[in-house]
Amino acid sequence: MEWRTTARESTNRALPLVEARQLARRNESNHQQLERNRVKAQGLFQSARDDLDQSFGSAFDDFLAPFASQFAKLKNVDLGELRVLEEVPELAELDVAMRQVAVSAVRGLTSLAGGTAAGASAGALTFSAVGAFAAASTGTAISSLSGAAATSATLAWLGGGSLAAGGGGVAVGTTVLAGVVAAPVLLAAGGFLYWQGRKSLQAQRELALELERAEAQLTVDCMRVRLASTRYVDAARVLRELVRVGSSRLPALGALVDRSTDFATYSRDERAAVAELAGLAQAAAAVVACPLVDEHGTVTEVGHTTLAAAEAAAVAQAR
Repeated sequence: MEWRTTARESTNRALPLVEARQLARRNESNHQQLERNRVKAQGLFQSARDDLDQSFGSAFDDFLAPFASQFAKLKNVDLGELRVLEEVPELAELDVAMRQVAVSAVRGLTSLAGGTAAGASAGALTFSAVGAFAAASTGTAISSLSGAAATSATLAWLGGGSLAAGGGGVAVGTTVLAGVVAAPVLLAAGGFLYWQGRKSLQAQRELALELERAEAQLTVDCMRVRLASTRYVDAARVLRELVRVGSSRLPALGALVDRSTDFATYSRDERAAVAELAGLAQAAAAVVACPLVDEHGTVTEVGHTTLAAAEAAAVAQAR
């Protein structure tokens, strides 16, 4: 009888240990799956950021800067005087504030290209020069950024946006999103050790609950990252099309400017051609300066309307 009691007690002591080990294995498996999901989201976001970096850089170097340099040579004309909406009516669908930012950003670039600001020499417009001027005016707010975030924040600033007021373009939400998927899923319970006894079972149960909470949060975060990544890829695609259409017309603008810098002497068709190109530049500037995601990393409505209007402009002008 004494032996049977001892055996029963031994069995009762062993059960929590067995259950704890089984739960620990499940916990470890769940943790590894969360890590795989996080790494996948991180890779998706990084790829989208790289795509955005490349397209923003190309937009400035291959279209916006060359256009501004040519337009700055013209006399008897101002961007505000061009009949842009008549030639590129799709821009009327832009958010009013966003359109003003785009117009002001392009005007700021032409002023810099013309040497009327920061002592820049005409035709010497580079992003490093514009970025340096913007950084000098905003302190470290822009100088601490790089890639698409720096390009976007610079054009947003040229367009009258304040970084502190949310006018930093994609710089606003990029850091938040990067942080969401940057850190591994760490758990306070201390790992998946096969501890002995009831204490081990309780610890693994607590760990399982913590994993459930981590999974719920990561699911929300990964959804935000996927939506933002899609928005970034869409912005890069629209911008590449604007650059393709706009840059193909730059030689004609150059030839026009070489013939005469007096806009007053241009024919109706020539003025329309300049207005169309200015409209494409404004559409590109709007995409670059637009806050595609907000300070929480959530895609914005203004980002949606900006891309829709810009894409419509690119399609119409490509015909």
